[in-house]
Amino acid sequence: MSAPMPAEAVKYLTKAVALKPNDLLSVKNLGVAFFNSGRLNDALNTFLSAERIAPTDTQVLTNISLSYRQLGKIKEANLYQQKAAN
Repeated sequence: MSAPMPAEAVKYLTKAVALKPNDLLSVKNLGVAFFNSGRLNDALNTFLSAERIAPTDTQVLTNISLSYRQLGKIKEANLYQQKAAN
């Protein structure tokens, strides 16, 4: 079975997060789908939501850093990279 296209993943994961907004795995996967779709602001906002659920999750903090970096916000990216390292 092939992996779903990011846009299709966004569609289904958005529904999953609407049903269970505190499900960390679904929120993280939605952020990744947004990121892979080039929807960087949506990805960042989704990862920031995931941080509210799990403030010390290294994967979430790293994804926030990567999102900020892709958006050209280097200061914020470095801050979250540092959080992920601690």
